[in-house]
Amino acid sequence: MNQKSTANSATRKLTAADRPTSPTAELLRSRPIVALLAVALLIRGVAMWEARHAHLVLDEQLYAIRADALLDGRGFLGSYQSWVRHPESPYMAMLPQYPGAYQPPAYVVFLAAVMGVTGRSILAVKAAQVLLSTFTVLIVYAIGRSWFDRRRGLIAAWICALYPNLIAFSHYLWTETFFIFLLLLSVWVLTRAKRVPGLRSFLVAGVILGLAALTRSSVLYFAPVLMVWLVVTYRAQWRPALAGAIAMAVMMAVTILPWTIRNYRLYNAVVLIDTNGPFNLWRGNDPTTFSLRQDPAAPKYAPPFERIPMNPVGLQNALELSFLARERFDVAYPTDLQMMQCARDLAWDCIRVDFVGFLGRAGLKMWDMWNPTSFLIRHLRLGAYGPVSPIVEGVITWAAGITYLLVMILGVIGWSRRWWDARAWLVLLLLLFHCAIYAAAFGLTRFRLPLMPFIILFAANGLALFLPPRGAHHDEITAETAPTPTEP
Repeated sequence: MNQKSTANSATRKLTAADRPTSPTAELLRSRPIVALLAVALLIRGVAMWEARHAHLVLDEQLYAIRADALLDGRGFLGSYQSWVRHPESPYMAMLPQYPGAYQPPAYVVFLAAVMGVTGRSILAVKAAQVLLSTFTVLIVYAIGRSWFDRRRGLIAAWICALYPNLIAFSHYLWTETFFIFLLLLSVWVLTRAKRVPGLRSFLVAGVILGLAALTRSSVLYFAPVLMVWLVVTYRAQWRPALAGAIAMAVMMAVTILPWTIRNYRLYNAVVLIDTNGPFNLWRGNDPTTFSLRQDPAAPKYAPPFERIPMNPVGLQNALELSFLARERFDVAYPTDLQMMQCARDLAWDCIRVDFVGFLGRAGLKMWDMWNPTSFLIRHLRLGAYGPVSPIVEGVITWAAGITYLLVMILGVIGWSRRWWDARAWLVLLLLLFHCAIYAAAFGLTRFRLPLMPFIILFAANGLALFLPPRGAHHDEITAETAPTPTEP
């Protein structure tokens, strides 16, 4: 009897020891992952603290103003009426604010939530973004492990942890850090296993993508591309894939719908997310837009990028658009919808009249988006950080530029070594979609940042080719400890 009891006890212990561990439990026990996250958090925390007195620039000021207004009970502000009714400045942050939907609301809600519990501390917002950016490094590891293997996941995560521009944006009040977190999380939910995602995964991804669209509205228009990719990738099981893709789209719509209803009540017309899109389309297509490149007074980067303007569409602003809308509609105070219509009509008129010129400008816009400069370099150049040693500025500038170029080169190599994988085509579709969006509007290096973690994932695959091989047991992934990559 005692022997039988002892045997049963041993069996129970063996079963418990051999039971598959969850990915979360594995991560918590993994020393390399803990070290990775500690370094990522430390670097971002130090950078945030050193930059705690940095000036808020342009949209950063607007986001802070709108978060304050939301906390004050004044609702969501941001309207062309700031320029229409107060033509004394081209900068909205210096003018009275009006209810509107000039920009999507999710990031403002995030800022207001953090500020509301920390005495309206901007530093606390930056600290929250440091945590988000650090957790994003973990998501990159999880995606890399499921797409490739544990080793490449770690390489990709380390690149993200040390990538200068991702570090810098964690203490900027722009949407990038918040948006990257949402976008990567949705991709991980949808691609972490080789089989068709379950209905719950589709629904969760739909909510996350809806929040991402409420941060950057372009995601809304990428959703159909993503749905087609899902059905084609899982074409052997196309019925559940199609049903899941539709469920995902429904959840996106449900997440966005309250904001759209609010906009309808405000404008008495359908504004899905924001009113900023036509304005950006006009800014990038007016014939005078690129004349700023030849203006010697325009702020430029340091050599060898002295021919690159820091604000390539600085000549076109909403104040100028308000004057054009007055003439077009013959009214003293054009509405936000009239401003949108004016911008859209003017942009398409420019494209139709000079389509060859439009194509030529598209090349310049891509250069503005993908050149080796960055907003980190721009902040240093404009003095947004205050006095900085020329040596420190030079080191950071060169480190940011060289790191970017290496990631892009390795990303191409890594993608070419994995071109047959469905996830490689998803990343390519994501890049082509955003290039098309910004070729139509205008390019800034800030716009490429959400794409960089995906490029880094393939850069890790490329870099692994040049690193010494490791024992097979280091890279082994079992079905119990990690998901298997998706089949093409």
